[in-house]
Amino acid sequence: MDDVAPGPDGAGGQGEPSDTVRVAEVRFPKTRKVHDFDAGGLDLAPGDWVVVEAQHGHETGQVVSAPRLVPRHEAPDGLRPVLRVATDEDMAARQAWTEREPEAMQAARAMIERHRLPMRLIDAEYAFDGSRLTFYFSAEERVDFRGLVKDLAGHFQTRIDLRQIGARDVARMVGGIGPCGLPLCCRTFLQDLRPVTLRMAKEQRLALNPDKLSGLCGRLMCCLAFEVQGAAACPCRGGAATSQAGAGPTASPELEDGHPAA
Repeated sequence: MDDVAPGPDGAGGQGEPSDTVRVAEVRFPKTRKVHDFDAGGLDLAPGDWVVVEAQHGHETGQVVSAPRLVPRHEAPDGLRPVLRVATDEDMAARQAWTEREPEAMQAARAMIERHRLPMRLIDAEYAFDGSRLTFYFSAEERVDFRGLVKDLAGHFQTRIDLRQIGARDVARMVGGIGPCGLPLCCRTFLQDLRPVTLRMAKEQRLALNPDKLSGLCGRLMCCLAFEVQGAAACPCRGGAATSQAGAGPTASPELEDGHPAA
């Protein structure tokens, strides 16, 4: 049975096999995480704001790339739908609620201090329709925040979510400048925070100095993960390379403009 809604260009509907689904990548602005959604028959382009059925309710997000056709059996499990392209009313409501987030942060910090809870409040986020208020926090240990949630719900008169996040997610949300002098990779272009291991540093022949390999989050820098791919392809172990200066033996495992230095 074909349960893919016909698209304006026929994709995902008329003329398309029934065993495919149009998958759109959508980024949530606060966490900057990218998730896949079923675009159905919607005509979407990168940069479009959409309303999606997310894990915790309806959310607004921004389309990262044009929908792609994926065999249904290869689609992510539990793929949720894009409900609609965000309307002017949706965006106006989102803007109005977003402007109230600093006030929510201030009130929540006062309540956390009053409850003497060992947690660091990172950010607050209203759902675009004000139906939910999410607070992101970090903590070294498990925190019993039941009393805090009760007070927050009474004060803000909406559903309250408290989400504990790790050090890498904190850096992604807060942002900053990395040891390289550039804005953090996790904040600017990385879509996923993939595991980073010391093995990646070893393969690039880097000194295993924790101070040199750690980012602002205190964890191994994300660049170790994606730069190791270039290092693996580098003929730096006795091979030859060509640069703007000419051909010669590889001088360093590090890359210059994406190529090994000769």
